[in-house]
Amino acid sequence: MTDGEILELAASLYGEAVPGKELLRCGTPKTHRAGRVLACQGDEATEAHLVLAGRFFCRKYRTDDSLIPLPALERGAWCGAAECADGGAYLYEAIAAEESVTLCFARPNFALLRRRCPLFDSVALIPSLSQELRRLHSRLADSSPLDRLVSYLLAQRRSIGGVEKQRVSITQAELGAAIGCTRETVNKYLGLLAGRGLIELERSSVVVPSWEKLADYQ
Repeated sequence: MTDGEILELAASLYGEAVPGKELLRCGTPKTHRAGRVLACQGDEATEAHLVLAGRFFCRKYRTDDSLIPLPALERGAWCGAAECADGGAYLYEAIAAEESVTLCFARPNFALLRRRCPLFDSVALIPSLSQELRRLHSRLADSSPLDRLVSYLLAQRRSIGGVEKQRVSITQAELGAAIGCTRETVNKYLGLLAGRGLIELERSSVVVPSWEKLADYQ
């Protein structure tokens, strides 16, 4: 991604409140191949990332190692900004769903950006915190097993070499552990989704013919 494209994105996101040249001065563009971990839940937050291109799927682990799928991070979203601001650990795991590009800010440089741009907190950090709160609350709140199943499948959506994968390799027992349900419950709702043509069931895998239709169902 060129400097000019980054400047255009900064202008569309923040106008003159956060000059793109300051983002470029403090941050470093990084390319992340599909499957690369951007943030690991519980690790010290040493970097904040502004997503420039691509997509990262996210999930939060419970204490019993089951996971909660979270909405994906896309162009213009921040990852790790809140954690870098308060010196804490990453709150969730973020993994590149396809080849993606971020503007990476090491913690000292992130602090420098906030000092150099007095309006950064109000136009970027606080909105990012608000979005994170909504993302986490929307998934931590009680939801039905069917909702959790659909959310989990959507969180596995990724592209390899520009081609979107349709197969999710996972057993029903593993699905049950991931969303906190029995295998029987998972089997029931997989059958429901298959009956509506949203998925196809194969041995130890789920095939999603159309991710868009599955997302619309949610």
